[in-house]
Amino acid sequence: MSRRIWSFVFAGVAVLHGAFFLLVKDEPVIPPDWLKNTAPPDPTFTYGEAKYTDAETGERMVVKEFTIPTKLAEREK
Repeated sequence: MSRRIWSFVFAGVAVLHGAFFLLVKDEPVIPPDWLKNTAPPDPTFTYGEAKYTDAETGERMVVKEFTIPTKLAEREK
C-alpha cells in the first residue's frame, strides 16, 4: 500500500475517533458522584491505656486495650 492510502486510513480513523468523542462528551469525564467528600470515616474502635507499678517488685507495666464493636456485641452506652 502506498503512503497516500495509509494517510487516508489514518485521517479516517482520526475523524471517526473525533466524532465518537464529540458524541460521548455530553457527560463529564469524571462522574459527579466521584467528586464527593472522600474523607475517611470515623474510627469504629476505642483505645485505652493504663500504667501500673507492681508494689512488690517495682516493675512498671503498661496495659493497652483496643475495643472493636461488632454486630454480635454492641457497644455499651
